[in-house]
Amino acid sequence: MCFDKEDFKTYLSMIQEVISRMANNSFLVKGWAITIISAILSFAAAKKLNPSIYFMAATVTIAFCIIDCFYLRTEKLYRNLYKKVVNEGLEDLSQVRFFDLDISNCKDKNTRFINIFFANSIWPLYLTILIGILFIAL
Repeated sequence: MCFDKEDFKTYLSMIQEVISRMANNSFLVKGWAITIISAILSFAAAKKLNPSIYFMAATVTIAFCIIDCFYLRTEKLYRNLYKKVVNEGLEDLSQVRFFDLDISNCKDKNTRFINIFFANSIWPLYLTILIGILFIAL
């Protein structure tokens, strides 16, 4: 099958759309995390509920953190795919595997889960929420 530069642009656009979707999902997870944790804490404070509600709030925070890390990791993997496709396309367009979104071979040290967790867009937010839960619980 013969592919041209227009197919190449379409393929890059398709990868970029996935990257944008993952970034948007990460943003939405952060918003939902703040909203749900705030609702749990305000409800617990208003009703003077059992202190175990704070443990539940911390568990929900950690769950949102893991989901956010997943989206950020996936975004980084697709960014690596984008770079790889661009580099291959600049060298030789026939080397590009068009419309292949497999990211299994795009892993590097920056896409390990622990590195994603310590990204500046993850740990400060969720650590602040956990400290707030601890502060309110005490």
